[in-house]
Amino acid sequence: MLVAASSPASTASKNDPVTLSPFVVTELTDTGYAATSSLDGSRLNTSLKDTPGAISVFTKDLLDDLSATSIEDILRYDVNADMTHGGDEFCCVIAGAIRYRIAERIVDLAAGDYLQFKSSIRHSWENAHPGETRVLWVFSDELSF
Repeated sequence: MLVAASSPASTASKNDPVTLSPFVVTELTDTGYAATSSLDGSRLNTSLKDTPGAISVFTKDLLDDLSATSIEDILRYDVNADMTHGGDEFCCVIAGAIRYRIAERIVDLAAGDYLQFKSSIRHSWENAHPGETRVLWVFSDELSF
């Protein structure tokens, strides 16, 4: 047996504003994409701050927000992966230090240093500072974070 129902005719026109229910955004319980532990690098659930090497953690929330469907979609965000992309890349270190690998060359940048190069050259970067590093990146084509 099939049952069909029709919706009541709407009295609103296409030009009438739509009223959405209110919502509240708070940062009290939001941890963003932060992960605090990993099984990578050891067989134990280890705090990331205690791992001997740099580990890039991609949480489910981050992968969902990036709409990542392949490894190529996320490798551009991995600090240990070489990448290439169109255009030019400009990097200016605001605080801390960063290490770039461009082809076979290693370039260390400290606060106030900057670098510009063709992004089609294989490159990667990593935080070379024991604390937080702040960087301004400008891409002329195809890539954004």
